[in-house]
Amino acid sequence: MDIITKIESKIQAARAEVQAMLTKATAESRSMADEEKVRATALTAQLETLEVELKKEKAQLEHDRYHAVPIDRAGGMQAPRPKEGVPGAAPKYADLFGAAAKSDQFQAASDFYEAVASGRHHPGLMAAMNEGVPSEGGFLVPTEYSAEAFDESLEAEVVRPRARVYGMKSDSRKVSGFAMDGDAATGPYGWQPGWVAEGGAIPVAKPLLRMVDLVARKLGVIVQASGELVADGLSYGQQLDQVLRNAIGWQLDYEFLHGNGAGKPIGVIDAPCTVSVAKETVQTAATIVSQNVLKMYSRLLPASFRRAVWVAHPNTLPQLMTMVLPAGVAGTPFATTPFFSMDAGRMTLLNLPVVLSEKMATLGTKGDIGLFDFSFYAVGLRKEITLDRSAHVGFANDIESFRALLRADGKPLLSQAYTPKTGATLSPFVVLADRA
Repeated sequence: MDIITKIESKIQAARAEVQAMLTKATAESRSMADEEKVRATALTAQLETLEVELKKEKAQLEHDRYHAVPIDRAGGMQAPRPKEGVPGAAPKYADLFGAAAKSDQFQAASDFYEAVASGRHHPGLMAAMNEGVPSEGGFLVPTEYSAEAFDESLEAEVVRPRARVYGMKSDSRKVSGFAMDGDAATGPYGWQPGWVAEGGAIPVAKPLLRMVDLVARKLGVIVQASGELVADGLSYGQQLDQVLRNAIGWQLDYEFLHGNGAGKPIGVIDAPCTVSVAKETVQTAATIVSQNVLKMYSRLLPASFRRAVWVAHPNTLPQLMTMVLPAGVAGTPFATTPFFSMDAGRMTLLNLPVVLSEKMATLGTKGDIGLFDFSFYAVGLRKEITLDRSAHVGFANDIESFRALLRADGKPLLSQAYTPKTGATLSPFVVLADRA
């Protein structure tokens, strides 16, 4: 007998015993005796405990079913995969949606794109008609090639490999986050455990969790090419495939950093929970000084030091490498101290990794450098990518247009920065303000 069945049996027995006592008292036209009342009270408390246990076991069962390790055709268990929602797991397409089905109509992704570009009938394109979302039209990219696009772009991205990534099987998905609405008395989660004497009452509190609603927002790109290039260009399908893969990763990364939430993801640079460190009172425009970096470091949530990385625009590198820590009159270059180092191309600042990305803001503007723990960021991805071809817009100039669509979302898991017992607010996302 499984544990859920055992708990349900105990609940049924307890309810039956209480009902039997009530039925007996009613049949004898009397109130329940004192010993019956004591027993009924004990049974009621037992029922409450059993109901909580039953709910917990059912939730665990549902979790186990969703994350079950599949059995391969040979009857053996497949190797465990990184679970979605695990920070830093960098889940691939198969981790989110299962193994992609092999296409029996095309030998490679470039063959699919060539078929779309040709404008001619192809049985594989008929099978790929996107009937699930008529308003989008076009052809569903075979899942095998969607997987390749998602996985290849992952290698060049900054946010998705370090964030909590979830597969979306519908237009939205809810994941849990932290409200971080606590205060100096209760701590970051709005509740505080208390020391309890023997027989004393344990304080009751509810963690301030919030539901983060990931909505599948549409991301599109249109690639145009002349009719001659489409018709005569060598391996045009292969080129189109590569362009779309690069565009997917680049734009997703950009929005996870800069998005304002208006029909797109909420990026970490301007998120409500992000801490923005002001420039120094006397600071030259378009510079980064040692006090900027030290103050950013001091505003990082302590729990984030293990996973945080610096992300900076490449044009900030001269500032970082020549930064000095004032010491008397001369100052000491960061490059000769543990604060900044570069070994075999791997850079660290205050012993945390530095990632260069042209998706960050340019030197001197907010977001040219940030200190981020992306484990506090949730990314949702739909499995479908659609591709369509049209000559209508550029008909007069013999221009072909190719439109690719996918849906995704991204949001921080925190609603606001945390106010500690003492000191300034802290956050897993810290940026440097404008220095105009």
